Amino acid sequence: MRSDGETMDRGLTVDDVARALWRRPWVVIAVIAVVLVAGTAYVMTRPRVWKATSVVRVEPQQTDAQLVQRTVGDVEPRLLSLRQAMLGGPVLGRVVDQLKLYPELVARRGKDAAIEQLREAIDVKPTWNAFEVTVSASDPKQAAEIANLVPTVFAQLTNETRAAQAADATRVFDAQVKELQEAVNAWQQKIIAFKVAHVGELPEQMEANMRQLDRLSGEVRARTEQLRATEARRSDLALMRNGGDTEVGRAQAVVDQLEQQLGAARTQYTDDHPEVVRLTREVKSARTRAREADARLGIQRDERTRAGREAGAIQRDLDALEKEKQTYQARLDQTPRWAAELAGLEREYDIAKTKYQSVLGRKVEAEIAQQIEARNAPRLFSLVSPAAPPVAPAKPDRFGGLMVVLVAALGAGVLSGVMLELRDESIHDERQLRGELPLPVLAIVPVMNGRSERRVLLPASPLRSSPRENADGLN
Repeated sequence: MRSDGETMDRGLTVDDVARALWRRPWVVIAVIAVVLVAGTAYVMTRPRVWKATSVVRVEPQQTDAQLVQRTVGDVEPRLLSLRQAMLGGPVLGRVVDQLKLYPELVARRGKDAAIEQLREAIDVKPTWNAFEVTVSASDPKQAAEIANLVPTVFAQLTNETRAAQAADATRVFDAQVKELQEAVNAWQQKIIAFKVAHVGELPEQMEANMRQLDRLSGEVRARTEQLRATEARRSDLALMRNGGDTEVGRAQAVVDQLEQQLGAARTQYTDDHPEVVRLTREVKSARTRAREADARLGIQRDERTRAGREAGAIQRDLDALEKEKQTYQARLDQTPRWAAELAGLEREYDIAKTKYQSVLGRKVEAEIAQQIEARNAPRLFSLVSPAAPPVAPAKPDRFGGLMVVLVAALGAGVLSGVMLELRDESIHDERQLRGELPLPVLAIVPVMNGRSERRVLLPASPLRSSPRENADGLN
């Protein structure tokens, strides 16, 4: 007798497997039938899932940042976070409400459970300037409706948020303008009160009892005002020079950038290509603007030189006048004191006024940006490829599943026949007998069925007994 380990270690050839299956056809057929029935029932009872996809494009903003400063951010850099925003609770909650999705789930577990189930059925894939929304549902029409409604609701909420941000910025600037305007008015009142309190002692009101001092003081004031105007003009020209240098630099930078783009375009296209023609025209225009800016800078330089010479001449005149009125300086000792205090008040007033004008300009820009945002909101998101009800379910693949079930059933049938063969210790042919016992085979008795045949063979000699019995007798 063979042990279980020896039985399991026995190798089987293809012929052995075929004979094993032939000896046990009903077992193999039964196993195949059971697996086929169970697998077919599983595949055919799987619910069908339909998928619909819509494509939404994000339109870039067209506002010139140099003209109007935006109060809300661009959408393009946030494409990678669109999936989280689109699958958020506000968007999906509105979709659930509008389409009345999952009413039983909402009644049983609440709206959050329906939102979570809808989130699992949606897949958002951002691309360069667009995103795809794929929805899986048990109904093709419902899948298409959700795929079209999700980006629509997302666009509505995004536009509402951006409009609210622009409105908030406008309100903030409005409050700052009112606050700064009150500060400017307060400094104006302080200057008026100071002048009223020191009337007759201010620099522009200086009068002395001596007629000579009046003449000299008036001339000094006139020349001082002239010098102040000249210096102010020089300061303005200096500021204009800085602005001119910046303008020339920007114009030259634009020329360099356009020339680089033109060179790159010429490496890709011919000279008569629209892109090359456009860039050539823009390069010529940019060069013209650069030359004009440089010419304006030269004119400003000449004016600044003339203003410097004029200021020097005025200063020399003032020096001469100061020598003449040194005898009268004692009477003017009180005037600088009030002039310093008045200058401090005026300086604070100028600072407050500058802040007020700056915030007022930003408020105007915010209002313009709000108007532009309201005008561009309908074009921010466009549904370039609406979802249509699919004609075929995405899953399950019944044909493929049935093929897998068929292969599994055949494999299970063959495996059951092989396992039974490995556990079978009986000897079926001469080859197995020779492999089991190192003895010569004297005779082979074929299998004979029927009672009459068995009664005839019973009195047979021992030489006609089965090889297994002969082997046991020899042992």
